[in-house]
Amino acid sequence: MEFLKSSKIKSYSVIFSKSLNGNIVISEKFEYDGLTINLPFGELLFTVMESQEVLQQLMTGNGAENDTAALSDYFADKEFNLHDFLISFNIDKTELRQINEVNRYLNEIVEKRISFNYDTLRNLFYSIFPNGHAFRILLNNVERYRVRHILSKLPIPFGCSTKSICETLNETYAAFSFFTITDFKTLSELCALSLFEILESGQFVRKCRNCNRLFVSARTAQLCNRAAPVNEHRSCEQIKSKNYNKKYRKSDSVKEYKKIYMRLFKRANSSNTSITDKKNFEDFKKGWALLKVKKYDTKDFEEQKMKFLQMDRWK
Repeated sequence: MEFLKSSKIKSYSVIFSKSLNGNIVISEKFEYDGLTINLPFGELLFTVMESQEVLQQLMTGNGAENDTAALSDYFADKEFNLHDFLISFNIDKTELRQINEVNRYLNEIVEKRISFNYDTLRNLFYSIFPNGHAFRILLNNVERYRVRHILSKLPIPFGCSTKSICETLNETYAAFSFFTITDFKTLSELCALSLFEILESGQFVRKCRNCNRLFVSARTAQLCNRAAPVNEHRSCEQIKSKNYNKKYRKSDSVKEYKKIYMRLFKRANSSNTSITDKKNFEDFKKGWALLKVKKYDTKDFEEQKMKFLQMDRWK
């Protein structure tokens, strides 16, 4: 626990909030040397993982001065410039090894598409941090609150994961807000902590099919919500959806979909409707939505949609 008493401690917060529109938003905040950085959830972790080659030039402990020119160039065209934040850390060979360990585990959960797992994440913490380090007890239900504080104006069930807390508050309150706050000292601690927060909150780490970068999602999204390389004002998801919608409205399958939808809607809401009619209508809506998620980027997407629409159940 010694590092928690250091005068050079930096703090990392994850903010969970639900507005009256019903959406739960998660963001992260970093405080150091009197400065505050607000970022989308997971942005700093992914930035560190993506810039490891550049970070090697910041290595200290070898008698050479830090060379930050490469890092400045790296962030020149990025939406979030974290240059000043990253150069505030001392990065040596041990730090790089620990950051690589986090990256290895991160890639593993992306490939296997797994969510939060106490056993494997505990092994990660044990492999990175030495005996007696505060983060080694972060996974114990009681002890982890000595390391990480959860603050809220509402009564919340301590001893649970942030995912469970969110679910409990969501059932009880129309709007709420709470946040976790943890002190850290090194960049590897921050990376491990960020990964822990992502997974414990019930989120998944995905790889974007458009830009190949990592992003956080609570659903099985294929496209990221980070700033696209070709347009920093729009995400890959927004750009792809915009281009898709232009073609989508003109396609034969959409015209057919509207006809079938209205036919099934009228059957399901008529005075002499049956349970079968209502079930067919609900299955049609769910099937169409699922088809768009699974086959969104396939070459035969239009063919798959027409095949679905021609099923006997919808006639």
